[in-house]
Amino acid sequence: MATTPDSHGEVHAVEIDYVDTIRFDGRDYIATSTVVPSATAGRAVGHVLCSINSHPHVDPSYRLQDGDATYVAAGSDIVAVSGYDVAKAVAALHDDGVLYLYQVSATR
Repeated sequence: MATTPDSHGEVHAVEIDYVDTIRFDGRDYIATSTVVPSATAGRAVGHVLCSINSHPHVDPSYRLQDGDATYVAAGSDIVAVSGYDVAKAVAALHDDGVLYLYQVSATR
C-alpha cells in the first residue's frame, strides 16, 4: 500500500497492484514464469536504477522511466539471454532470488 499526498498535502492510502515489469531502452519488459539458467544468462546490458515497489510514496499516475522496475531491486543487472534478441527479451534477478525471463510488452 502506497501513501500519496494530494494537492492539499493530505496523505491518502492508495493500493497499487503492479505488473512485474522492467522499463529498459524505451521498452516495457514483462516478467514470464520462465526461469533462466545461469548458463544461458549473458552479459549485463543495463541496470535497474529504481525499484518502484520499494517506495512508500508513489503517484498512482506515475509512468515507468528507463531503469525503473517493479519487483527487481535497484542496482540489479538487466542481462541478455542466449537465443533472444535484447530488443525482445532480457533477464533479471527477481526479488524472490530467481533469474526470470522478461519479454517485451506490445502495449504501453
